[in-house]
Amino acid sequence: KFSPRNSRRNYLLRGLMTCSLCGLTYTGAYWSRVDGSESIYYRCNGRSQGRGLYGKHAQLCPSPGVPGEIEALVWADIEGFLRNPGDVIKELVSQVQQTDEDANKMLYREAELERAVLDLSAQRDLVIGLFRRGRIDGEALERQLDQIDVEDSQLRSDLASVQARGQAAEEKIARLRTAEDVIQDLNARLDEELTWEHKRQLVELLVDRITITPSLEDGQAVPVAEVTYSFTPITKRTGRDSLPQ
Repeated sequence: KFSPRNSRRNYLLRGLMTCSLCGLTYTGAYWSRVDGSESIYYRCNGRSQGRGLYGKHAQLCPSPGVPGEIEALVWADIEGFLRNPGDVIKELVSQVQQTDEDANKMLYREAELERAVLDLSAQRDLVIGLFRRGRIDGEALERQLDQIDVEDSQLRSDLASVQARGQAAEEKIARLRTAEDVIQDLNARLDEELTWEHKRQLVELLVDRITITPSLEDGQAVPVAEVTYSFTPITKRTGRDSLPQ
């Protein structure tokens, strides 16, 4: 959903906005004014689906469109992080340390489970050896092998889960360190003109999610955006009155 290959225009918040009513993402769109200029906005995919997805009567989602000015609001927050990156960097370092501890715990647990799998393999060989020497009968052999198979299946499932969590932790550490490097680099040259690509990179790193919820104001449904940033405890809410005119 972040891929620009199907987009003819640059939408800074592409793939990050989600509708609180139907759960689908918002996509960028534009309309042309009489004077030939263009204005962008974001619309819920639940309004443009070929079939209804919202509500018990399968209607199109009623969420209103979001003016493109939301991009300026989000970028203003990010620029504030860049100009005063101390708190963000501190949070990044804290999260790297915590995630690194989690990753080390996953490695330790992974080693434990791998040893347990090897122990079960040794038990299987031992049971088969007892059967061959006539120490246990066929019924006992089948019963013990079945129990070993159950335990082995559970251990391997746990091992796969731990490995996946460990991989996710490593990927998160890489993202956190990338974010720290990018913030420090761009802070040093913030007064230079940033390319759209640099801005988009920062948005992907710093914006965790944007949830759009309709609010009724003066009898009209208007969008309220809740912006949650990835590496800070900050959540901003924006409504019609906070959008620049």
